[in-house]
Amino acid sequence: MARDCVRHPRHVIQPLVIGRQPDLFDGPTVTHERPVKPTPQTWGRDFLRYLRATSPHAESSTEQPKMTDKLHDHTMSNVPDKPAWTDEELRTLIDFRHRYGRRWKSKLLDLYLFGKDDSEPNGAGLRHIRNRQGPSRVDAVTKAMLDEAEDRLAAPARPHHPGLVGPSR
Repeated sequence: MARDCVRHPRHVIQPLVIGRQPDLFDGPTVTHERPVKPTPQTWGRDFLRYLRATSPHAESSTEQPKMTDKLHDHTMSNVPDKPAWTDEELRTLIDFRHRYGRRWKSKLLDLYLFGKDDSEPNGAGLRHIRNRQGPSRVDAVTKAMLDEAEDRLAAPARPHHPGLVGPSR
């Protein structure tokens, strides 16, 4: 049936009931409620900060070793054994960045948080990144790192033909 296809919200915030006041003349009982506070705009960053702070792999040391290759930097995550970024993962992130612009990272983390990443174009690639690298590693990706990967991946892989000197006419 069509009504069974509608997804119901997982959690509906109930207002806090402060008290009930019965009417003196057998009328309806008046219920006093405290209004629900709106969710702050920074809830995503606060949630990531909480996840990083409560991670069992969080390092107490503030000293980080310097890495020359940012694409294979395993210190970017709280979990030490995360694999290196593959070209396909980087292409997926670059494509997502082109679609959503400057706020691409917060949009992707929101999609991960609500489980909506699979409804995006190339959602399987985004879900693969979430499962393989994790949201904290995606959050640690810098603009310079993606720019470098985009330049490297955009260069066409042309086969070397010794007989061809210039473009054919």
